[in-house]
Amino acid sequence: MNLRALIFALFLTSVCQGEPPVLDIKGPTTARSGDIIVLDASGSVADHYNWLVDVSSVDVPGGGGDGSDISTMVSQLKALGYNVQSPGDDSGPLTHILIDGGKKVITASYPGIWRFYLAGSNSEGVVQKSWTVKIGTFTPDSPPKDDPKDPPKIPEFGLADQVSGWVSKVPASSQSQKSTLKESLHKVGTDCVNGVHDTPDACEKAVGEVILQLVSSGKLNSSDWSSFGQSLNLAFTALRATGSIKTPQDYGYAVLEVAGGL
Repeated sequence: MNLRALIFALFLTSVCQGEPPVLDIKGPTTARSGDIIVLDASGSVADHYNWLVDVSSVDVPGGGGDGSDISTMVSQLKALGYNVQSPGDDSGPLTHILIDGGKKVITASYPGIWRFYLAGSNSEGVVQKSWTVKIGTFTPDSPPKDDPKDPPKIPEFGLADQVSGWVSKVPASSQSQKSTLKESLHKVGTDCVNGVHDTPDACEKAVGEVILQLVSSGKLNSSDWSSFGQSLNLAFTALRATGSIKTPQDYGYAVLEVAGGL
């Protein structure tokens, strides 16, 4: 049955003057597969109602006319005392049922696009209104993904190149001590980057303490490395004065540069 046939199927029983029909449909426009859809036209003003449901794009089971879930609802609604109409014919599946004098249509939501057409008539004419419900199988939304962020930029202070010049002034007899100093400074620098020392002053103190420990244990010759120590102190003083080192992490990366140059 097409829409034109539906409209002409409505019989006008009076020719007296009055207001034309007004149709108002309320209901969902989307639903999950398996939901029960109810479209309510109770707010409409008309003497006669008729619904047409286009299921041409819907996979409705029960091609022999059994209607599956719809037939079950018919029995249940009748048991509750509803005056249930079951539109359709024996050539196809039962797609919907009507209650409340045709003002409400109920259907089971098989996946696809359901197109409902309602025609209402009175003595002043016939009007029609359409309603579309999209039925699908939905999955929970994927959790939002974090926006990719650039890794934190590691500051560069240009100390590694300077270190080679500082080390060149250390006598050959003490050059073998570089590896011990390198290892100790690398640990202090890593600790500063990781927040073990929470201020630049704390990092500076840790560097002084590790060098003093190496000297006191005989692992570093203080006189041979005195020039290196003075250059190191001047370089870090300048970096802090210019604001290049503001955080313990900055200090730590600077120390790691020194360790890398040894």
